Amino acid sequence: MHLKSQRLLGNSFKEVDRYYTDIDTIVKNNNAQKLWLISSGYAYSTSQNLEEEINLQLAEHQHLHNAASKFTNKIEPFYGINPLKPYALQLIKRAHKHLAFKGIKLHFQSSQIEFRNQKHVLRLWEIFSYTSQHDIPVIIHFQNHKNAIRASEIDFFFNYILPKQYNHQLIFAHLGSSGWLKNADLKNASYLKAQADVNQNVEIMFDLSGIINSGLYNGDLATDDQISNLLKSIGHKQLLFGSDYPLYSSQKYLSLLRKTLPFKRKQWKRILKNTW
Repeated sequence: MHLKSQRLLGNSFKEVDRYYTDIDTIVKNNNAQKLWLISSGYAYSTSQNLEEEINLQLAEHQHLHNAASKFTNKIEPFYGINPLKPYALQLIKRAHKHLAFKGIKLHFQSSQIEFRNQKHVLRLWEIFSYTSQHDIPVIIHFQNHKNAIRASEIDFFFNYILPKQYNHQLIFAHLGSSGWLKNADLKNASYLKAQADVNQNVEIMFDLSGIINSGLYNGDLATDDQISNLLKSIGHKQLLFGSDYPLYSSQKYLSLLRKTLPFKRKQWKRILKNTW
């Protein structure tokens, strides 16, 4: 529970600790045949010295490994890492080679990624080179920390950050937004899909986590009809269910989606079967 004290995530931790840390409680609250357990290791504070930070990351590795080992047929871990850290690629290799984690999670907003910073671009290029060579899926929180994503950022990502000679398995969290879709996010999601469609070396999915507001946010939000039209244009084969636990349990969020979005039962059944 080191993250509970961090500025980035502290306000989200309102339940007792076991709600977040005890794998039996997590599995009980998310009754699905398969769970992707996604680490938030990218959010560790930069105030620690490097040795202490690496030790926290190794503890995160062990925590994920222990959870997955307890439910070997149910849990697939994704290791969250800040790609700008000097140890990032080494720990990604460790998670892949020695712990057999399913994939990794990159959070561009938390890690303050800037595509116009050449050092950031090179770090990302190295990581995507490795994940692509080894068929490792990457979940990406694409929204950055400064500006709303524009077409120019999306173009740059596909043309200069993803190595052309490899194949990429990418999952865009929150349909490529930061959650709770705004009007601008609708265009970005459509453009992300269009770019992926013309890049033959990119296989792309969008997860549905955090796209419905449920009264938690006030702002320039997309309407339910707009979100429904976007999802229909993306197509059911490229949509993944995600609950954004612990914000919602999987049952609670699925119920919210079903009430909000006018999809038929067979369409939801197809989405819920999608995986990697």
